[in-house]
Amino acid sequence: QPDLVQVTAELAAQGVRHITVIPMFFGVGKHAREDLPVLVAQLQADYPGLVFQLTPAVGEDAQVIDMLASVALKAASPT
Repeated sequence: QPDLVQVTAELAAQGVRHITVIPMFFGVGKHAREDLPVLVAQLQADYPGLVFQLTPAVGEDAQVIDMLASVALKAASPT
């Protein structure tokens, strides 16, 4: 909470005109791959005066992948 629909309504009421949606998922499952693009398209239709940008999930970023690998390797190393 709040969800994307609620946040969009609040931001639109505040005069925001550009919304970047950054999925905070390590993996790209059905929700990030299928549900979010449909939801963002519906919001774009509902708020034609807004510009939406849907970025890839954070888990697809090379820096995040490297950081996770580093944490995993550190945890697996004998102390």
